Amino acid sequence: MVVKQTTKKFHQIKNFYCVSMCRSEDVILEEMQKVVFMTDSIKKKVFISGSKSISKLTEKMFAVLDKIMQNGDTILVGDCYGADLAVQKYLLKNGYTDVVVYCSGEQPRNHVVGTVHSCAKESAGLKGRAFQYVKDAAMCDDCDEAYGFWDGNSLGTLENAKRVLLRDKEFHYVYLEGV
Repeated sequence: MVVKQTTKKFHQIKNFYCVSMCRSEDVILEEMQKVVFMTDSIKKKVFISGSKSISKLTEKMFAVLDKIMQNGDTILVGDCYGADLAVQKYLLKNGYTDVVVYCSGEQPRNHVVGTVHSCAKESAGLKGRAFQYVKDAAMCDDCDEAYGFWDGNSLGTLENAKRVLLRDKEFHYVYLEGV
């Protein structure tokens, strides 16, 4: 039902919009739809998390990226091989540069498009998974919503989903076909 969908969107608006309860339901719905239209046109930061095992993106993954590019949203992506690098290469191929590549060190391991956001200060002295956690947590903090390009096994993508959801943000999975 349109009212339920609109109401859900309405409650997601960060700048809360007050509606007088003395107005008719039709007027309230009309005002809510205006607000939904305005928030849909606001530029978002979209985090793309992905499995290391995914070196080639699928048509569904391309469709997600195409929609994000069409919306003009900023894409946040890591610097790992696998899905991170494949996403960066696809964005470069399409001339899309509104991309921020997050890394835990001073310099990214893989960087072919966009700007770099280093989390080196926050990850200083850490090793292994804890070192990469800092970068992933920063992307979860900075994003408005996230997508996980998942192979069905990656624990990192699952952890990112958990982090995003714990921050009351949307997380969408795109499964590798055949999984």
